[in-house]
Amino acid sequence: MKLAISNIAWGQRLDDELLAFLVNAGAEAVELAPGLTELETDDQIAATAARLRQHRLDVVGLHSLLFEVPQLRIVNESHRIDLLEYCDRLARQCRQLGGRFLVFGSPRSRSLDGLSRDAAWSQAVDFFQQLGEIGVARNVTFLIEPLPDADLVRNHREGIKLVEAAASDGLSLHLDIRTMSTNGESPTAIAEQVEYLKHVHTGGANLSFAGPNDGIKHTAYAGGLKDIGYDGFITLEMVRSAEAPDFTALTQTLEFAREVYCQ
Repeated sequence: MKLAISNIAWGQRLDDELLAFLVNAGAEAVELAPGLTELETDDQIAATAARLRQHRLDVVGLHSLLFEVPQLRIVNESHRIDLLEYCDRLARQCRQLGGRFLVFGSPRSRSLDGLSRDAAWSQAVDFFQQLGEIGVARNVTFLIEPLPDADLVRNHREGIKLVEAAASDGLSLHLDIRTMSTNGESPTAIAEQVEYLKHVHTGGANLSFAGPNDGIKHTAYAGGLKDIGYDGFITLEMVRSAEAPDFTALTQTLEFAREVYCQ
């Protein structure tokens, strides 16, 4: 596996000092949250991509996609055009950065919004079919992230069901080790996801920094990934605890993740 880290662990900085530190600490790539990254203009995107290339850091893609538009719901037909247009813009930005994946988490966007579960599911399948076609057109892949606090797609089996129902080459499955742990899903369940699994997140419980005492059985889940031959990126997704980057904590968590997942 290859090690990446999300910029929610430190904030908006993408300067040379920060990027050099990440490389020296063992990161091979970054995953970016649009709300923390200057992506409004083509010049900003090009500058960010160039700076990352200069430090030989790949861009896995984007996540935390709808943080800036929390009011939009996938099952609300009046939101559909706005939400798809917003995601199309993110897909374009992702590709310009050199990224491949857009992780669709955003549990609030999956609210039933007053619909029955069956009606909401039908709307969700239709939405993700259209989202997948945007992915195909932009040469990226949207990844549905099962989340236990969402109304729809709360575990990996529901994620597989959605991907199969949408049946688009631009939509596949994301695995979050924290979600599997919260749901009580065994590491052996990773094998059930192998056909659609494209990307993985890890970290400590409640988006804390990963470490040996963070409440997650990392060694067991890493073993499950290794058993299926997963060799893609695994991204550390952790929320910073202070305004300034905590270089000591970042070093420790990158070293821990590299030892557990990448060896």
